[in-house]
Amino acid sequence: MDQMSRRFTLFILSAAVLCLVVSVSALGLRSIGLLERNVRPILETNALVVTERVRDRIESAVAMGIPYEALAQVDEYLDRALEGSHGISSIVLTSPRGVAMYASGQAQSDPNQDGVDTEASSGSEQAEPDRMRDRGLQVLPAGMQSELLRWLSPGMSTTGSLTQSDTTGDGVVVLPLLTADGTEFGQIVTRIDQTFVAQQLLDAAADILVMVFVAVVLAVEILLVVTSASISSPLAQVARLLNALVGRDFRRLEKPAGGVSMRRAIRAGNALLETLSTRMADTKARIETGLTDAADADRMRTRLRAVGEFVEGGRNKIGTAAHLAGVRGAAFLFVMTEELTRPFLPQFISEVLGSGPAQGFDGFDSTILIAVPISAFMLGAAVVGTLAAGWADRVGRRNGFMIGAALASLGLVATAFAPSLEVLILARTVSGVGYALCFLSCQGQAIDQTTTANRTRGMSVFVGGIMAADVCGPAIGGILAEQFGFKPALLLAAALGVLSILLAMRLLDGRNDEAKSYKSTHFGFEPKIIFECMSQPRFVVAALLAALPAKLLLSGFLFFLVPLLLTDIGATSNEIGRITMLYGASALILLSLFSRLCDRFGLHAFMVSVGALLTGWGLVPLAYGATVSAVAWSVLILGVAQAMSISAQSALFTILAKQEIETYGPGRVLGIYRMTERAGSVIGPLLAGVLSQYWGLAGAAAILGGLSVVTGTGFAAFFLVSGLRSEDDDLKTRGTRGYDVEAV
Repeated sequence: MDQMSRRFTLFILSAAVLCLVVSVSALGLRSIGLLERNVRPILETNALVVTERVRDRIESAVAMGIPYEALAQVDEYLDRALEGSHGISSIVLTSPRGVAMYASGQAQSDPNQDGVDTEASSGSEQAEPDRMRDRGLQVLPAGMQSELLRWLSPGMSTTGSLTQSDTTGDGVVVLPLLTADGTEFGQIVTRIDQTFVAQQLLDAAADILVMVFVAVVLAVEILLVVTSASISSPLAQVARLLNALVGRDFRRLEKPAGGVSMRRAIRAGNALLETLSTRMADTKARIETGLTDAADADRMRTRLRAVGEFVEGGRNKIGTAAHLAGVRGAAFLFVMTEELTRPFLPQFISEVLGSGPAQGFDGFDSTILIAVPISAFMLGAAVVGTLAAGWADRVGRRNGFMIGAALASLGLVATAFAPSLEVLILARTVSGVGYALCFLSCQGQAIDQTTTANRTRGMSVFVGGIMAADVCGPAIGGILAEQFGFKPALLLAAALGVLSILLAMRLLDGRNDEAKSYKSTHFGFEPKIIFECMSQPRFVVAALLAALPAKLLLSGFLFFLVPLLLTDIGATSNEIGRITMLYGASALILLSLFSRLCDRFGLHAFMVSVGALLTGWGLVPLAYGATVSAVAWSVLILGVAQAMSISAQSALFTILAKQEIETYGPGRVLGIYRMTERAGSVIGPLLAGVLSQYWGLAGAAAILGGLSVVTGTGFAAFFLVSGLRSEDDDLKTRGTRGYDVEAV
């Protein structure tokens, strides 16, 4: 029955995804057709308005008695007229014979442009192909962009200009310059930028691809939770009841869940098990009181045990209705609340800094001050995530998650209305504390729902929710910030946190009374554990040369430098969200593949080394110039590298600290490894801010890449010489995906 529920869920997901892809793609292509038909008339109207405004100013100056040939600073005026006028490439003032007298900057730099000669090659179209190809589908080569453009718009040539068959004409607006008595003394020639149309089409195509991908991921996440809560999990409970009857184990009941029919079936199975247990208890009591001979009583007890396993005393234990898909759904929502802010948070902090002086931060560069709230979030998550593991076990998964989600939502609301940097730092710290509590609760629930035999699968389900949020959050957050502004986007993220509380009330367990106890009574972990782990050179090298740099690069580059770099280049919040999404998309697609390869061939240290080197060499080229395409490629390479190293790194530490884990448990030992990672998350934005103060944003990214190359090389050299402790034995029993994976 469990296999049947999986097949049914897979069928529903496949059908829903297929319908969603077809419908969204059709809607997107229809939108491109409407855009192509409407954008050109709009551009012509805009060009006509700008041309008329310039004509009125020139005619007014001539009417005042200033000779047309003696007008001053006309070129500068034409340049100002072009500012903010999208889709216009140049404005030229000519004599009545068509000789250019004055021109905007672009027209001056174009030797081929002469008066109203519309047959000449348009300087704007030839001068700006790089600008067009560095927008929209930024990561695609120029040739592929041209082919895509030809497919999207058959009336557009590969350079972005209109073909002869296009009905909109030659893209030139010409108006005469007239004196008060109607005598023509010149002409105004305004050229429409045809590459602007091509850019809009490519941007629309990129938006469609992102929309399809995000819609599919969202649909899968929603359907997984819904089908698991209403179909898969109840069917699995019915299967466990039937297996208990067949296996003669009558000690455990199932908590009713699902629809009315499923609940009725589960209650019927529970009633049967309770009836059998009650009758067996009565039979056992009569036997013990009726048989005086001890040997006869023992023989009867042996026969009763052969009938099946029953409750010795008290009531049957009721199992939980919680399921891994519920954990995945809760993890998806709470991570989504923060991922929504990734594309625009640095810009929002910059706005807060611009609204008033930062008390106590005099003398600090603005770039460093932008990094402080981001690091404050990481610090709050690091401290609480390190110390509150025991508290999260005691308070219960559901309660811990609800408290954490409430704090995270409160922090986001305070962030939206923060009047100063000090309040913003406090708000981000509160959000970090809430994020850590939510993470601990979901991670603990995943561990509670699994055993040693299936923990790898359970943790992969949990991590899948985090990766899905890494994909959807930045893309949606960028769109929200672009359309509605930063503050509404933050408030929507807070509302999503409140929604996660409602979901947790239904899908997560309450207090866990059977949590495994290890040799520790401290709130977090004992100093003795830290000393034992840090006394091992391999553990120290892996922590300092692998764990810390990996998170330092992630928070310093992706969370801090990427939004600032792209904003400095001129990208919109929507584009920043699309590019940031590349990290989560590549990691989501490749994580499982790299994990299986690492499991099969035992490539833990190798994967960690290659991931660090790949990350570094992906950032170093930014030193030679940061364009939208270059940043997009760096983010994509970072996602691939993290997919290679993140799971292998987690399993590597379980190998290096095998004895300590067996003694103190995985939570507290791996907590030291997580503490090192979180330290890197805190340091990353601050270090990037300091570096950017001296070498600029692109230089800071390149230096961080060089740091990753150095640490990755040192890590590889050390383990190439020393090897792993008991690696061969551990590789046979431990999965690459390990005990837990963390997003922060």
